[in-house]
Amino acid sequence: MAPALPNLDLDFIQRCLSLEEHLSASQIPEPWVLRGQLLHAILEYAIRLATSYSFRTVEGSTLLTYTNTARTDLLQDFRGIAPFFPTTNDLEPFTRSLQDRVQVIHQRVEYEGRPGCHFILEVSILTRPNILARAMSYMLQLESGQDFGELDPEIWTAEDAGLHNHLAVDYGLEYGENSWSPQEAAEGFNKLYATVQLATSVYVAADPVPAAGCENEKVNAIQLHALIVEPRYSISGQCLVVALTNPNNQRAAAQASD
Repeated sequence: MAPALPNLDLDFIQRCLSLEEHLSASQIPEPWVLRGQLLHAILEYAIRLATSYSFRTVEGSTLLTYTNTARTDLLQDFRGIAPFFPTTNDLEPFTRSLQDRVQVIHQRVEYEGRPGCHFILEVSILTRPNILARAMSYMLQLESGQDFGELDPEIWTAEDAGLHNHLAVDYGLEYGENSWSPQEAAEGFNKLYATVQLATSVYVAADPVPAAGCENEKVNAIQLHALIVEPRYSISGQCLVVALTNPNNQRAAAQASD
């Protein structure tokens, strides 16, 4: 029988996402966007470690050094949020628990005689949802002051979790790979959100006229919302810009703002 899956030590997530040490000392224009960025980086840290062959064989006494190296390497790609990312000491308990889990997952894959490529998929399936669920649960508590306990591990976005600030969190989570500073991320979020507000007013005021070549990408409320929540699967930016500059839509937007 394959061994049971060890629990992950995720206590560091609350300390990281609280931003308690930074909100008073740093200028963070959009804390919820930053929380999304940090969550993206935490997920990246976990998957990079878990899928590294050398990680499974690191001895316990050298794990802190390994954690520090992995953290340093990660922050080369996430320089913008480096001052807010957990310290090596904060990450070490999680790293140790992750190693325990990865070793068991590897044993399971070998025990079942599956190809090595299944190991990477299994690691993601058995790691990412736990991190997301804990992070979303804490952010819900941060918003409302209520403890919602363990959330459904099938939750993938802040919108799914029911966060009031889901637009900001999901924006940071989606674009976290860009290594933006909190100021740069906030600027990008506010510009995009302003565009969506304008386009939404167009949609509410009148049935938008599709631009030439964009007949199948008609601007509608669902797609506009997707610009933030699922930007990779939304309408193209070019079609959105053309639709917004369409004279009929400009008139509708002007009427909506009156």
